[in-house]
Amino acid sequence: MQINAYVASLIAAALVSGLLAVNILRQRPARGSTELACLMLAAAEWSLAIGLEASVLSLPSKLFWSAVAYVGTTTAPVFYFLFALRRTQHDQWVSPATVSCLFAIPLISTAMAATNQWHGLLWSQVTLIHSWGGVTAVYARGPWFWVNVSYAYLMLALGLSVLLWRIVTLPHLYSRQTRMFFIASLAPLVGNMVYLLSPRAVSGIDPTPIAFVLTGLLLALAIHRYRLLDLVPLGREMLFENLQDAVLFLDAQQQIVDLNPAAQRVFGLSAEAIGGSALSLASAWPDIADLLQAQKEMQREVVLGISEQRHFEVRLSFLRDGQGNLAGRLIVLHDITERKEAEQKLLAMERHVWQAQKLESLGILAGGMAHDFNNLLTAILGNIEFAALELPPHSTVRVYLDDASRAAQRVADLTRQMLAYAGRGQFMIKPVDLNELIKRMTLLLRAAVAENVALDLSLAPGLPMIMGDPTYLGQIIMSLVDNAAEAMGDAGGQISIATGVQACSDADLQKSRLEDRPAAGSFAYLEVADTGCGMDEQVQQHLFEPFYTTKLMGRGLGMAVVLGVVQAHQGAIFLQSEIGKGTTIRVLFPIAHQVDG
Repeated sequence: MQINAYVASLIAAALVSGLLAVNILRQRPARGSTELACLMLAAAEWSLAIGLEASVLSLPSKLFWSAVAYVGTTTAPVFYFLFALRRTQHDQWVSPATVSCLFAIPLISTAMAATNQWHGLLWSQVTLIHSWGGVTAVYARGPWFWVNVSYAYLMLALGLSVLLWRIVTLPHLYSRQTRMFFIASLAPLVGNMVYLLSPRAVSGIDPTPIAFVLTGLLLALAIHRYRLLDLVPLGREMLFENLQDAVLFLDAQQQIVDLNPAAQRVFGLSAEAIGGSALSLASAWPDIADLLQAQKEMQREVVLGISEQRHFEVRLSFLRDGQGNLAGRLIVLHDITERKEAEQKLLAMERHVWQAQKLESLGILAGGMAHDFNNLLTAILGNIEFAALELPPHSTVRVYLDDASRAAQRVADLTRQMLAYAGRGQFMIKPVDLNELIKRMTLLLRAAVAENVALDLSLAPGLPMIMGDPTYLGQIIMSLVDNAAEAMGDAGGQISIATGVQACSDADLQKSRLEDRPAAGSFAYLEVADTGCGMDEQVQQHLFEPFYTTKLMGRGLGMAVVLGVVQAHQGAIFLQSEIGKGTTIRVLFPIAHQVDG
């Protein structure tokens, strides 16, 4: 027996290929992993048998180990072709019948190697020579040798072609995976071609098994660096790259196996994220964290986005292998932003219509009650006056009649407010200078607020006239200031009264709190802003309803009257409020020439 560098390299090649096969088999099952492991086992058997053939000295022993080597030599190309088919998702070609046919030639070649001394079709003559590899057997090739070689190269050529096609059509990580395997395949192929076409260059010694050492190292790199055995690109054949939905494939270890361009846009990632941990997504997007830990398939709505927040319907599905074990997760995000916006608009419209119908019903009720009250009050006040005329000037009964008269007058004021809310008040419309009206009311307004509340006026010069009833307009100003002062509480603050001109489009006027909206154009506005407690959404929704109040002693008609008067003046009302940041109410009135013309 001889031990030299050539023998040692063959044993090393067998060891590398065998360890790689064991490592592949220990990985979780993946597409093509079985065929790849068999390929490396065949290469290990080939290298080991050739190494033993090179280590022995007698011709019969060399012939024996050469025949044994044909088990790996003939089956390796077939396993290579089968792996290429599996890897590129051509499973329909890998049927039991097809596999049996593919192994027919290797089986015949192995049998002919074992019986070559009887027919010489594989090796017509074998001689021993001395070379750098020691005592070496040189084989004269028979006709079946070339049949076996041709078949082996056919399998290799078909496998390489399939992989090359996948390299061209497959992007990102999977292209690198396949390219790495393609390069690894070339090393033993080149070595074998040198051995066949120029045997003198290698002194009759086959370097093919040694080249498998390089193949094994490259495959090890592909497995651990490019995740060769992870999930293959499922769904690529279904226009994966062009899907509008964002799609992520994760393996069982929560690694990103693939993500399409839509997912890259949603999460702000690039294709380089493939192969990385999905836990980074969980830290940046908490809504995704539950999906990564979920033990069952689920569906939910989340809000995600880098530059723009959008609504997504997220669906989690599990991917399982042939044995039913968890192989990965499929996360699909369907953009439902437009649908959510449409739902919100519909809901807002329904709420607006319901609010308008409710206010209209309340207005009809208030108007009817106020009309009847007026008729009754007219009789009550008239009878009080007649009764007073029948009494002596110093009668004590007059005190009671005066109290009854004042109470009736307050009821009459309440009735006028209800009519104003219902839009049935008796308005004396004429041109009004809103700035001048506010200036005349300044002393009254300052008296209406506490000493710890500052009143600031910011009246726009040259404000155009509006058409309105000065009395009711003054009531609007007083109600807005009174409401703002109430929001200050004991803490005090500032109330700002401002006027100006604002151009509004139809879209702007859609935000008005009134159901009836004026046509787009320019408006004079009155704005009252406070630094008080602010209002939540629920209070804002009810603010302009009659008899709704947050005050202990309030009647809830002040803001309702504001709404009714503004509606009667064909204006608009805008409300902005936030808890702890105060409230701003802006009232728009059509400019006088717009009403006249």
